This record gives sequence, structure tokens and C-alpha cells, in this order.
Amino acid sequence: MARMSALLVKRPPWGSAILLPAIIALAARSMVCRDALEWTGVDADDADSAAIVTSGVATSRLGVSFVRRQELLHPTDRNASSAAARAVEAAPLGMRWNTQPLPEHPTLLRRLGIGWEREVHDERASYRDRFELTLPLWLLAGVFAISPAHFLLARRRERATAARADR
Repeated sequence: MARMSALLVKRPPWGSAILLPAIIALAARSMVCRDALEWTGVDADDADSAAIVTSGVATSRLGVSFVRRQELLHPTDRNASSAAARAVEAAPLGMRWNTQPLPEHPTLLRRLGIGWEREVHDERASYRDRFELTLPLWLLAGVFAISPAHFLLARRRERATAARADR
């Protein structure tokens, strides 16, 4: 019986309690600048071209964005390894952290942290593709706030029930 009551004891949601202030701090910083954690690599599968591919996560204007960019490179001598070498010279490969100023005139939805952007240039000589999906940080903070709020309310109810029982 003692073991059963030990299993019923609720533990505080430490993961949510730690992530919630981190998300709030990230949202506050996103109102000042755009921070991005990006990974850049070279994709040289085709025999006559290579592509610089950048994927990452960025925060700005109360939103967290998932970004993917591709830029196709065409070698003049039809050698993919030389295109890959030029790509390495053109962009630093690997993971990097960027901090940039915020865009000048965002839309109302973007100011609330919501957005979707797709930009494609289909010309064979300069193919570029950019996709960005932005989700609101305040929604993420709300999701992580549910568990601590539920825990605190349940604890308050238990204390009130125990106080009534002691009377």
C-alpha cells in the first residue's frame, strides 16, 4: 500500500519548467534581432551540377522559423567536383550561428510570429529555392506552460482538500 501511494505522488514537470523561461527569453531576444543556427553543405549528386544547401532554425519577431535554401551551381567544365570546390569557396560549410538586424517593414501576421514564405527562381543558369515556415514562440510557450500550470493547480486543490479535512 505504501508503494502504491508513492506511485501516485506527482512529480513537478521539470522539463517544461526549464524550457518555458528559455522560450520566453528567446522570444524577448527575437524582438531585438534575428538569430539563426544554420547548417550548410554541398550536394553534388548530379554529374553536371552541384548545389549549396542550407537548413536551419531562426528566431525573429516572436517567431521561430525553419529555413531551407538551395542554390544550384553549374561548372564550366562539366565536372561536379570543381563545382563542389567552388561551393566550398563561396559559402562556409558546416554549422554556424548568425545574428542579423530585423527586417524593416514586416506584415501584421509576421509581427505576431506567424509566416510562410517561398521564393523560387527557376532559371537554369541561376536556380535558387528558399522556403521558410514561421511558427509563433508564444504558442510554443503556451504549450510548455500547460503542464506546470496543471501541476500547480492540482497541488493547490490537494492543499485545500487537506485543509478542509483538518478542520
